[in-house]
Amino acid sequence: MAHFAPLLGVTLLSGFIGLLAANYCDLHAASGQSLALPFAFHRLTLQHMVRWTRDSKIVFNRERGRVSVGKEADVAANGSLLLADLRASAAGFYRVSVLHPNATPADSWSGRLCVEERVLKPRLGYACDSQSAVVDLDCLVANPGGLDFQWALDGKRLESESGQRLSVSLARLRGQGSFTCSAANKVSKAESDAVRPVCKSPPPPTPPVLLCYRAITVKAVFAGGACLILLLLTVVIVQCCSSRKRGRGRGREKQELGMVAISQSEPGSVGLQYETQVLSTEPSARTCSESVPHPHSGNSPPHLSATAEAKQPSPVPKPRTKTALPPNSHTNN
Repeated sequence: MAHFAPLLGVTLLSGFIGLLAANYCDLHAASGQSLALPFAFHRLTLQHMVRWTRDSKIVFNRERGRVSVGKEADVAANGSLLLADLRASAAGFYRVSVLHPNATPADSWSGRLCVEERVLKPRLGYACDSQSAVVDLDCLVANPGGLDFQWALDGKRLESESGQRLSVSLARLRGQGSFTCSAANKVSKAESDAVRPVCKSPPPPTPPVLLCYRAITVKAVFAGGACLILLLLTVVIVQCCSSRKRGRGRGREKQELGMVAISQSEPGSVGLQYETQVLSTEPSARTCSESVPHPHSGNSPPHLSATAEAKQPSPVPKPRTKTALPPNSHTNN
């Protein structure tokens, strides 16, 4: 276990270094391009041994004038490797070794080659945004990843702009010329056609908000005030109606109290009470008299029915009056 840990550390470190080397390029070439790798040994002869490898694979080998791997035309007179019609498969880590006839090292070189596609011509599009009062210009290109963008106005480069999109205010656009954009990578660069954006003028500025508030806020305040006034009017009307009813009730009570006071203050109030009692008791007496039959005399008129008697008006009793007795009444009795 103690020997396994250092071995694992070395393996991880080698893999990390290899990953960094894979993302690092010494040379950049466009797809379809022909390239001679930058190596030169001017004292090269046929007696020297020349060997080229790509990712540890031998792609050219010559010893004592005899080519065992590759073709004689693959290497220049100074020992440089010639690559024609590059494709993505040609990318990799290249190494060359030159040995003297006695097999001693003479010269060497190594480097990583990256092959990239050429940038296609971009297309410049734009869209007007009236609400924001800006125009958005887009540099449209296939596979924009890893590309560098540049913008120019009437042929003059805009140094501060390096994104794929450019936003220009409509006020600044007024009276300006044509825009162009370009996209570039390590091996190629392409520029779009010039475009002059045409947009409607921005809308007029909105009027200032009343009292620094929004219009909807002002409307809400007015609506709330109207509802409050309506509520107050309703309360006042209900209060007035209830007060009027209470006033009528008090007036009736006062009238009844006044009538009671008058009846009590009159001298004949007792007689009136007596008449009331007599009237109240008279129907019962009449009822009793109606139920008991009375004999008829020969000269008397025929007996009236209870209905006829009920229709006749009842006699009104006279009030009793207090008369002063003579002084000698007691003595007579």
